[in-house]
Amino acid sequence: MKTKQARHHLYHLAHRLTFSAILVFAVVLGFSFPVAHAAPHTAVLSDNLSQAYLDVAYVATVSTDGNPYWAAQSFTTQSSDYVITSVALRLSKTSGTSGTYAVQIYTVSGGKPGTKVADVAANANAGTLSDFTPGSSSPIVSFTGLSIALSPSTSYYLVVRPMTLSGMVTWDYTNSTSGIGFPSNFSGSQNNGVTWSDPATDMPQQMQIVADVPPCISTGSTAWSSSGTWSCGHVPNGTEQVTISTGHTVLLTGNVTQNSALTLNGDVNTTASYVLTLGSSASVTGAGDVIGTVRRTNPGTGSALQFNNRYTTINFATAPTQMDLKLTKSAPSGLDRAIGRYYTLTPTGSVSATIQLAYLAGEVPGAPFNEVNNALWRYNGSRWVLQGGMVNTTNHYVSLAGVDTFSDWALSDSGSPTAVTLASFKANAPSFDLGAWLRSWFNR
Repeated sequence: MKTKQARHHLYHLAHRLTFSAILVFAVVLGFSFPVAHAAPHTAVLSDNLSQAYLDVAYVATVSTDGNPYWAAQSFTTQSSDYVITSVALRLSKTSGTSGTYAVQIYTVSGGKPGTKVADVAANANAGTLSDFTPGSSSPIVSFTGLSIALSPSTSYYLVVRPMTLSGMVTWDYTNSTSGIGFPSNFSGSQNNGVTWSDPATDMPQQMQIVADVPPCISTGSTAWSSSGTWSCGHVPNGTEQVTISTGHTVLLTGNVTQNSALTLNGDVNTTASYVLTLGSSASVTGAGDVIGTVRRTNPGTGSALQFNNRYTTINFATAPTQMDLKLTKSAPSGLDRAIGRYYTLTPTGSVSATIQLAYLAGEVPGAPFNEVNNALWRYNGSRWVLQGGMVNTTNHYVSLAGVDTFSDWALSDSGSPTAVTLASFKANAPSFDLGAWLRSWFNR
């Protein structure tokens, strides 16, 4: 079954068999070459669905020796993308076909299909396929919502085999070996997968296989730069999703750039020497922090960019060429009743922005601290200056618009500050200007 003539022989064989005793299959997999990511965490391993239609392959449940026929096409995972998320094939059926077929993934053994490692579809309903129209491409049938973890940089076969099928299922093939991941090997079996034909690369079946990047999950409070720190077995390459597990603090021993999802169930500590740079595709989730310096370079305007945690953001109206935001997890000196953290904002270039600085619920001091009155304070080089802001007591952050001066920023409920200055703070009541009253009082 490795040549065009062999496949046409199978076609004629299928038509000679009793219609109720026939089953048809065909499956595709592509040999993977490095390809551009279709999305930040997704790669197409194999895709020739857009190649010109040539004909269809018929795979029968019963051949001349009374055995069923299975079909297989190879594909290869990438070094980082190896969790299969979707498979698509061009499939149809002859009128009256019923029953089920399976789409499965097999290892490669001696260049041929080896043993099954996963089901793409254990019992797919052939009755839902469109009827075959001679000379026309079959519709694309997609199997989505998958999460099949394979090994990186490894070849596999996608196998289509009959289960309870009665009738014929057709699978389109092309005479083009172009497409992502092609050419790749085709093989067939006429004895329930006991033996397989020698692989061939001509006239591949039409298919698409999409894979995702599994997250690199921390396994302990060790160095980011150590492969042993990560469940993926290697140091994250910057485009892989990274998850810091609950209770872990991963330490930077050098500068790191992360341009993918960063889930902070635990913490990252950049230490005093290093910087974690978040790229334009980076996002931050989870309840943890990046302790130390987080950098954004050439940030855009008009959207909130995350920094040291999911709720610490800056929305630039005028953007700098670089913004560093350093989180220190200790109470700021000289400011009473302060949250046990402060931020140092250091832009390169002119800035105007809305800043939102977050804190953890466990960092809120006890009475007489009142979180409803929590506000932002900026250190001007000699004292803390009250800036105000809008507090969110559910997600625990304070935001302030129109900020164009940067240094150390802290959070306090405005109670009993030591060595402070007040900056335009108004009470909610429209008839009473608290800031004016306090200035008048202090000027006596």
